[in-house]
Formats: sequence, structure tokens, C-alpha cells
Amino acid sequence: MPAAFGEPRIQARAWCLLWSWAMAWSLVHAWHAGGSWHWFTQGSQVLFDDDPGTNLHLYARHPELQIGPLAFVVAAPMLLFQAGTARVVAIALMSTSGLVLLAGLWALVPPRRRSEARLLWAGATLLPVWAELATRAGHLDDVLALAFAVAAMRALVRGHPLLTGVFLAAAVDSKPWALAFAPMLLALPWRQWWKAAVVLVTGVLAAWLPFLLADPNTMAAARFTIRTSAFSGLRAMGFTDPATPPWDRPVQLLLGGVLGTLAVFRGRWPAVILLATGARILLDPKTYGYYTSGVLLGALAYDLMCGRSQWPRLTCLGLIMLYLPQVFPPAGNPFPPQLAGMLRVMYVAIAAGVVLLSPRRPDAERDKATDTTPTPRVPAPAS
Repeated sequence: MPAAFGEPRIQARAWCLLWSWAMAWSLVHAWHAGGSWHWFTQGSQVLFDDDPGTNLHLYARHPELQIGPLAFVVAAPMLLFQAGTARVVAIALMSTSGLVLLAGLWALVPPRRRSEARLLWAGATLLPVWAELATRAGHLDDVLALAFAVAAMRALVRGHPLLTGVFLAAAVDSKPWALAFAPMLLALPWRQWWKAAVVLVTGVLAAWLPFLLADPNTMAAARFTIRTSAFSGLRAMGFTDPATPPWDRPVQLLLGGVLGTLAVFRGRWPAVILLATGARILLDPKTYGYYTSGVLLGALAYDLMCGRSQWPRLTCLGLIMLYLPQVFPPAGNPFPPQLAGMLRVMYVAIAAGVVLLSPRRPDAERDKATDTTPTPRVPAPAS
């Protein structure tokens, strides 16, 4: 009885510490907060304007806005405030999202695998990097896509296939690369996954088709290019194109989808976010710090739901191999560009190898039988 009574009190203490940790990292980035927020105010203004060339011509006229329409809809209420106030309010709200998503993932961990130390390790590794996305960059589209992906995981575990499809569609409607999360549906029972797939396709078409019908030049957004960073995985693998290769984005989606599908068939469906975002950082021309947030969120989902260690191994490894080289300014970075790029390639290869090649524990069936989770689809830990 004392242990059962004390557990909520221990977890409350841990959450208080993590709240302080998250706020501390938000304050670290406060001076440069919301560096990308202007893209969302611009896109929302164009989307809801009535002037010629606006509204459904958004992506045809502004292909640089590589952001889903749902993100602009969510950002639209901020237009009611003065620009400075809107930015502060939006960043403040996004800065709390890391704790919310951590709580969402923690709820998926079977009770017998929970501990205060495990929770603290999870928050200690995720929250500093999440502040890069939510506070420093203020990239609402990535925040929404990843939040909807976690919501889809929870709906899947609770046996709600239609809701799983809705959340995955919302993720794609927030950020197109989230389409690589779709293999998650294959973890549903075979009689249910196709219904969720219909919901996903319907939700994606409902958001994107009006733009394509209104202006065929909308597809120009898919061909928008950016300069390739010397620190990128592309450069490390020998691709020297000065800008985005034409094959790059389709291959990102294809690779993420294939790896995610293989993970599901290996019984490791919680790795879908990790492998999809891993394919992104492997092949993306840029190496923005906030890209790492999605990878670490996916790694943490895998570590918590499929791992058995007290500390999240893949998450910690990602913190070292992906985030550490980005902490330093380019001029004084002790990591040479080729090394930083190779670390990105190596991390994705290691993560894929761990997910797809590590054996299941011999006592996996015992774990499945004893875990008190809403559904047996939380995998047993890997060896």
C-alpha cells in the first residue's frame, strides 16, 4: 500500500522538476524566440485574404511556404493580436507542448515499466532539444505534425482506428513530410486498418485538393529548392548538388515509409516516427537544429515503449550525434562539416539497425500477457 500510495507523489515531484527544466530551456532561447513565426503570419494572411492571387493560390504564389494549410488555420487567430503580441502568445503556447507530448508518451508506457528515474531521463533528453523547435524556431507546423502523430499513437493503442486516421491526416495537413507516418496504420488489426486508411486519404485530399483544383501551379511548391548545407547528410554521402536535388523529397517519403512499414512488420510500430524523421534528416539539404526535435521525439517513443533500460539509449545517442554538432555556431564549430554530416548518416543507420535487426526478448510473450495496457499492441522490449 505505501508504494502504491507514494507513486503518484513521486511522479508529481518528477513532473515539477521537468516543468522547471522545460521552462529553463525556453528562457535560454527567449532572446531569439520565434525566428520562423513570420512565415505563419504571412501564410495565414494570404490564405484568408480576398485579393487576387491569394486564398487558394497560396502555394502557387508562395512556394517557399513549405507548410501545411492546417498550420495556417491554427495560426490564424493570432492575426487578431498585434504582431509582437501574437508572436509572444504563440511561442508561449508552443513552449508548453514538449511537456504535453512527453505526458502523452508516458501514458503509453505500461505501469510495470514506469519509474521516476525513467521519466526524468526521458524529459532531461527531450525537452532541451524540443525548445529549439517550439521556442527558438517557433515552427508551428512541425509542432502540430508531431503532436498529431503522438495523438495517433494513443488512438491506435486504445483501439480507435478511425481516430488514428484522423490524427494522421491532421499531421499531413500540417506538414507534408508527415505522410511518412502512414505505416503506423498497419499496426491496426487487418480488418480495421483499411478504414483508417480511407479516413487518412479523405482528410489529406480535403485539405490539399482545393489548392490543386484552384491553381495547377500549386505543384510548384513541391519543386521548391533550398541551398544544401555543408553539414548535411547529403554532402556526407557524396551528393554535391548546390540545391535540393529533384528526387530528394519523394525519396525522403519513400524511405521513411519503407522503414516504417518494416518496423511494423517487425512488431516495432512505435519506431515509425523515429524512422520517418530519420529519413528526413538523412536526406534534407538543411540541418536546422529544430529538425532534431522530431527525431528525438520518435527515438523517445521507441525507447519508452520498446526499450527496457532506465535511460533512453537511442534518445541520448541522438542528443550526442545530432544535436551536439549543432550547438556551436558554424564559424567556431569544432565538428568539421564532413564529420557532422557523417554523424547524421551514422545515427540514422544505427537507429534503423536497432529497430529492424535487434531480436525480441525470449520472454516477450510473458511481457505481453502481464502488461496492464489497454491493448496488447505495446510491444515487448527488445534485447
